[in-house]
Amino acid sequence: MTRAQHCPSCSQSLLDPIEAHGSSAEACTHCGGLWFEAGRLAAAIREHDPSAMPPGLVASAVGAKLAASDGHCPSCDHALGVYDLSDSNPVRVEICQACSGVWLPHGNLDRVLALLAARGLGGAPRRSLGASS
Repeated sequence: MTRAQHCPSCSQSLLDPIEAHGSSAEACTHCGGLWFEAGRLAAAIREHDPSAMPPGLVASAVGAKLAASDGHCPSCDHALGVYDLSDSNPVRVEICQACSGVWLPHGNLDRVLALLAARGLGGAPRRSLGASS
């Protein structure tokens, strides 16, 4: 039996399975955020633009942890950490250090895709974004 997944932002809302750019994710019908299990965000990015993330390379440039999130991982209930993908154009993501799942607040999937496209993988990755261990 699988555990019901609650939204890390709303905590009251249950997450519904969806498809996001060819990868499975869970969405909150209340706030519009998206949850990606380990590796699924990278798969969605590759599906959207194969040149943005070649297989075997998870280029994210996630910097240092900014803060602890108020939310908990929908999969394993560990606390999430808040990170920015870019110093110049902040795109906030929340990552579970225990299972490598990634929470994107509403609208941030499009911002992540645009940032990676604009960056063209510039610079060395600082941290894996949604990579499976």
